[in-house]
Amino acid sequence: MALRNLTNWRSIIYGVENTNDYIKIEKERENDVISHYILRLAFSKSEHLRRWFLANELELFRVRLKALSLDSASFTKFIHSNDVGYPLINSAETIFPQNVQNAYFGSSTKLYVLPFAEAVELVGKRAVLLHKGNAYLTQNQLMPSVCSLFRTYLSQSLSSISNSLGNLFDEDNRMQPILEELSMDLVENDIPANHSELKLYIKHFPLCMRVIHEVLRQLHHMRHWGRQQYGLFLKAIGLPLEESLKFWREEFTHKMDVDKFEKNYAYNIRHNYGKEGRRTDYTPHSCMRIISNIGPSTGECYGMALFLSR
Repeated sequence: MALRNLTNWRSIIYGVENTNDYIKIEKERENDVISHYILRLAFSKSEHLRRWFLANELELFRVRLKALSLDSASFTKFIHSNDVGYPLINSAETIFPQNVQNAYFGSSTKLYVLPFAEAVELVGKRAVLLHKGNAYLTQNQLMPSVCSLFRTYLSQSLSSISNSLGNLFDEDNRMQPILEELSMDLVENDIPANHSELKLYIKHFPLCMRVIHEVLRQLHHMRHWGRQQYGLFLKAIGLPLEESLKFWREEFTHKMDVDKFEKNYAYNIRHNYGKEGRRTDYTPHSCMRIISNIGPSTGECYGMALFLSR
């Protein structure tokens, strides 16, 4: 009797009709969890690999969450079972007038309440109502905030693993070649192996980087801030140092000899890759850093097409 009841509960929870199906689902879930954590180990050793893994895991999470949101009960269960901690209220009629609720929430009556700082994307678009520091969101509006929480959690986890990899390899160095081969197999076709392959990736570049690339191709020269922005971008997408040197050398030697390039420009490229000076591992400029600059001086190229068109 107890076993029959347990089987019924499994059928209700997992949508399966028999224990064999349940066991199969549990096994697949276990494999999914194990493979995810193995990939965390494999993709924690460098900033480029962490960004690659984070972007792809976030996209997978977003797709799964969207599919889950088609069933309101399942979505609510997911939120509570993962301790997201956003209160759910049945009505906000005591807070906002009915006509305001209709304009923002439509037919939705159940709303999630969260600190406005965790819904900045929607606040920036004026797509949510605020009251005493809280944002009131429908289920569909909540998804970006949940994705943001997942991204923050995964990013912190990858950084923590990165700091511990040395100890892990000291304890069992058999893991290192396995993890290195795994990460290379997955991303080797996702980055330019050499500078001559950049033309295959240009159409996928952010607009600002495409603008800089086109200016460089036309002028065969670029001043400091343009080189900084584009050089660090090329580094971030995985172009190796030697290939980056070849790329800039080929462009600049249209207008100068190799000796002048090596004397005036090669050092800065190596410096950006952490091979000179303080050997700092520089990261690419963020959008906000680029936008916040006062704008290009004479002869500079910042790549910000919208800024330059004003």
